[in-house]
Amino acid sequence: MGNAAGNAIDLLDLTGEPAPPDSLPAGFTTKGVFALIISTLNALAMVGIIAWYGMLPGPGKESGTTSVDDDQDGENRPLLAEPESR
Repeated sequence: MGNAAGNAIDLLDLTGEPAPPDSLPAGFTTKGVFALIISTLNALAMVGIIAWYGMLPGPGKESGTTSVDDDQDGENRPLLAEPESR
């Protein structure tokens, strides 16, 4: 109750107010450098995995099978498409 120092009688009297925390250290700390290195390596690994996955052949390409509709295969073919009768 009262102000930041707990003084309810004189709200402008801040005697006894808790001290602010210490200032941050200048430059990078060992923990900060370690976290930056680990985060950078993790980001590079994830970008590499996404690129590797994106370059994998699509379904049906490596086994030699043909799709129902040769001009629309993989991701371009509608999911609920009916096969055309030929």
